[in-house]
Amino acid sequence: MSALGAARRRPGHSAGVAAARRPADALPSRRAWPPSLAGRSLAALLPAALPLAVLSLAALLPPVVAQAQPAPVAPAEPAPGVPAAPSASVAAPPVEPVAAAEETVLLDRVAVRFTAPETGGIARPQFIFERELAFEARLEALTDGGFRQTPEAPYLERHVRAALERHMAEVLLENLEVTPEPTPRDIELRIRSARLTLQQQLGGAAELDRASQAENISATEVARLLRRRARASLYLDRMVATMLTPSDTELRIVHRTTRTPFSGADYESVAPLLSRWYVAQRLNTAVRAFYEGARSRLRVTLLVGTAKGLGALPGERTEREPDMAAGSER
Repeated sequence: MSALGAARRRPGHSAGVAAARRPADALPSRRAWPPSLAGRSLAALLPAALPLAVLSLAALLPPVVAQAQPAPVAPAEPAPGVPAAPSASVAAPPVEPVAAAEETVLLDRVAVRFTAPETGGIARPQFIFERELAFEARLEALTDGGFRQTPEAPYLERHVRAALERHMAEVLLENLEVTPEPTPRDIELRIRSARLTLQQQLGGAAELDRASQAENISATEVARLLRRRARASLYLDRMVATMLTPSDTELRIVHRTTRTPFSGADYESVAPLLSRWYVAQRLNTAVRAFYEGARSRLRVTLLVGTAKGLGALPGERTEREPDMAAGSER
């Protein structure tokens, strides 16, 4: 190469070429790297480098967050002689914990469950609640001339049993088909007659109200009981034997030959009362006869502790379930 060509070269060109031609052993040795990185591959160096990068970013974050948050504003000092303004924040009154109820109030519970083919079998079980069974037992006790009620004993076991048997029989009767089907007017007339008969048996409307109040029975529940009795009486009258409309001759014979609450009174003055009494007696006899024939088809479950004192009802397939309130099986 000529001297002119050598003079035209850039100043660092010869040094770069010289460095490129420098032998490999002239490059810095790995032994000159930091001791923690010497002799480690790239794959091994990445995990070690990541924590360092995270720490570097974390060191940058606090200033940024501090800049994003507004600085707290100190309350202005009131001028001399000027009263300080009340604080805008008012402390909320302490919330007192609600005390748990000390005792549970029992409203009602099922006393008896029963099934029968007339009501749809086991697919449609029927239930008698404790309040209505107690109410109907009170009614039985009020019509029992040989029993005197007391606040401690408003009814006896025989009254509960009679109320239960009558209730089940009437439920079965009201589910049976009546031919011809009674009209709504027929049912209303029988409901009205059933109410008058019941009030007469109890000694007045006040006794019926007193018995319903004692067991917390509403007027709707009393109406349901009367409707059940009306439907049952219509079935017995139209499908078994005529018993709702006794003739005048029949009533006169009863008044003359049978001991009744109206014996000794003039027939003309007690005829309506005697008629209701006589119809009620015939219906009671027919309901009991129907129950005796249907008891083999009944499956009764007494929920022990609610239907207390009933024991086993003879003739029915009776089961007992544990008292849900007491938690024990008796």
